[in-house]
Amino acid sequence: MKMNMSCPLTNGIFGVVGVLIGVLIGHRLAGMRDSAARKRAFVGFLKQWRAEICSPPPIGGYGAPDPSEAAYQARVPSFCAEVERVRDIFSDNHGFSSLTSRLGSLKAEDWQNKQPRDVIVEVIDELIRFVNATKVN
Repeated sequence: MKMNMSCPLTNGIFGVVGVLIGVLIGHRLAGMRDSAARKRAFVGFLKQWRAEICSPPPIGGYGAPDPSEAAYQARVPSFCAEVERVRDIFSDNHGFSSLTSRLGSLKAEDWQNKQPRDVIVEVIDELIRFVNATKVN
């Protein structure tokens, strides 16, 4: 005759531990999906902003700002909001902060005899490359 030596207390503990591990794994996977979705949305925002800067609507009149610079300035507040939505998902937070700070604060002196569009697009492209190459938390 074979005796079953299982203990209800041990079975209960293993059951609770199994449920907790399942919940933690599920939470982590959901967080990774959320981070990946926010990263894609941020890259989408950057690409749309880049397109607006590359082909801005003409601004007429003497002394009017460069159309690319005007398109850049118009979206800086939105860019700052987008940065705050994704700031916590990148493993290299220092690099992210450095690039986003640079992009959000370009001024006329940054053009250095170049077209504003070229300088702005170069900085956006650098940030897109960084975001695509950096793992999310």
